[in-house]
Amino acid sequence: MALALSPSINDSDNTHVYVVSQNSSSLHVLQRILDTSSPQAGRVRLVSTLKAGIGAPAEMAGPRDVVVSGNGKRVYVAAEYGSSLVAFDRYDNTGSANYGGVVLAEVRTQDVDAVDGIRSP
Repeated sequence: MALALSPSINDSDNTHVYVVSQNSSSLHVLQRILDTSSPQAGRVRLVSTLKAGIGAPAEMAGPRDVVVSGNGKRVYVAAEYGSSLVAFDRYDNTGSANYGGVVLAEVRTQDVDAVDGIRSP
């Protein structure tokens, strides 16, 4: 399991946590509740779950690590069993109902389109 926080680009954007689970081949999007006046302050709520082959490409099998780009626009998942790097665009508009969620941007897989160097050891 690995996790990444959305970057603190503005005061309200450091609210999401991205967690990958190798055993379930999934990416979980969580939102931190930062409003200190809320009784839920400090907790997280599940926004969405994407699994390899269900909401995410099959190449995301066995995700081992996750990172959010420095500008907060992309979420990258390194998938060991799929020998792939999966990139998702991140909804970073705080006014959007999809805020913090992700949508597939691209997949790069070992030995496809001359990609080399991401094979698991």
